[in-house]
Amino acid sequence: MVSTFTANLFLQGFQLQIRDYGVLTFGLAQQSLYTYTELLPFVVMGVVGGLIGALFSHFNTKLNLWRSQYFVDKRKWLRLAEIAIIVVITTVISFGIPFLLPCRNEDDIMTRPSTCDIEDVAGVERFYCPEGYYNDMASLMFTSPDKALRLLYSRNKNVFSWVSLLLFGSLYLFLLTITSGVYIASGTFVPFMLVGASFGRLCGSILERYFSDTIDNSIYALIGSAAMMAGSLRLTISLVVILVELTEGTQYLLPIILAVMVGKWTADLFNDSVYEHLMEVKHIPFLNDKPSSKLTALSVKQRMGRDIVTLPEIVQVREVIRVLQENNHNGFPAIKTVTLSNPSTPNIPSSRSFSSSLDSHATEGASADEEANHHYARNSLNSDIDAPLPLRAMKSHAGSDADCTFDRHKLMSGLILRSQLIVMLKRRLMVDRDRILPDNMTTEDLVARNENNETYAVSHPDFTSDLSRKLPNIQDMVFYPEELDQYLDLRPFLNISVVTVKDSFSYVEAHKMFCGLGLRHIVVVNIFNEPVGILTRKDFL
Repeated sequence: MVSTFTANLFLQGFQLQIRDYGVLTFGLAQQSLYTYTELLPFVVMGVVGGLIGALFSHFNTKLNLWRSQYFVDKRKWLRLAEIAIIVVITTVISFGIPFLLPCRNEDDIMTRPSTCDIEDVAGVERFYCPEGYYNDMASLMFTSPDKALRLLYSRNKNVFSWVSLLLFGSLYLFLLTITSGVYIASGTFVPFMLVGASFGRLCGSILERYFSDTIDNSIYALIGSAAMMAGSLRLTISLVVILVELTEGTQYLLPIILAVMVGKWTADLFNDSVYEHLMEVKHIPFLNDKPSSKLTALSVKQRMGRDIVTLPEIVQVREVIRVLQENNHNGFPAIKTVTLSNPSTPNIPSSRSFSSSLDSHATEGASADEEANHHYARNSLNSDIDAPLPLRAMKSHAGSDADCTFDRHKLMSGLILRSQLIVMLKRRLMVDRDRILPDNMTTEDLVARNENNETYAVSHPDFTSDLSRKLPNIQDMVFYPEELDQYLDLRPFLNISVVTVKDSFSYVEAHKMFCGLGLRHIVVVNIFNEPVGILTRKDFL
């Protein structure tokens, strides 16, 4: 609202009555400029705009790819030399082409009345023509883009020749192709409007000449601009809103939408928009929300990252520091090591014999960490809810005390972030082995004990506050030798609701899940719920 008032203030001044005219108004707000039979030419213009936009995206991408390869690690004067060459080419075209075209008589211009009382400020350029004559090509070249658009959108007839419109549109498109991506700031929105308006007005002039003299060239110029920008920039709703707001022409909504959608659909058949191609050239990790149809038959096993790094729930500080220093991973799956019956064994032991076998097997050559996890698996046999799925299956099929073999499985229990580990190390949240909480405590109990400062001297607000600040580099942190031998209990800080998928899950469905939920990690597990890989943004690019 404030922006609209400010624009009207500068455009109209302090008047008693404020009129909300568009920036590029035609002055035709009370009459219709097209018939339903003209919708077919609008569709054809959308197809042509899509084809030209696809060609622009192709050649401009090739040119920018060559620039990125040739100018890499080069001196800046080479890029400045490219700009100087383009300036010379633009100057030669701007001055040379108007000299090749004849002058036109100003009396041949057929003016049309306007329902708007705003004075038309756009005028033609004489260039080197005698008095009473003008050069239509110079009128488009030697003026500001705003005045050139007003001329192309003007209701006046017989202002431009077909040759001038075709040359201006073609040359402007060529200059736009070689200029976009150079070592200076340059836009493409208004130039595409000029190119589309010139081709659209040319189409309207041809139809007016051979079919009906009631056709208004201004609406064809507007539709041409919409089709050209839709074909090159692949804008849809925002483009329609911008054009309607600029021209204050709500009655043009139907042909604008028709040309925009046809132009975008046509261009999408050949390539992506120029912006997506430039992101690929500049290696910007932009993730499209729709995966390619070529990836439908893939599973996550074929595209996942296999360099996954896991941490046990109770881990020594020395191991955490080593992991953080050796890689730059952002997330680490936490695992608990349990001993399960081999699924290939035909006879499954009872819960009691399995529990006793688990104790005897865990105490033989097992480390302190592994023994703690074995106790967790043993205690879980007494609860159908807390038991992992393989253990629950064994309990339900209990009834035989036959001998069986045991396999050690690293079951997925949650995810810990790199930032969380650094905050834990920064706050010295390490404990001795004898202070580690029992394994049979639930996650809720662990969190409650931690919130009450019964385990660590840190509260949840303080911990999250540290996560929001800039964290120190792990290489710069110093630890005492006795601290390296202590342990970090990750269980109160784990994200136990991390999204996981099986390794046979569809890659396309995982892509939709990743984008739809705004995830950063998807952990891939096997049939035993063991982490075997991880999916991040780079795996979906």
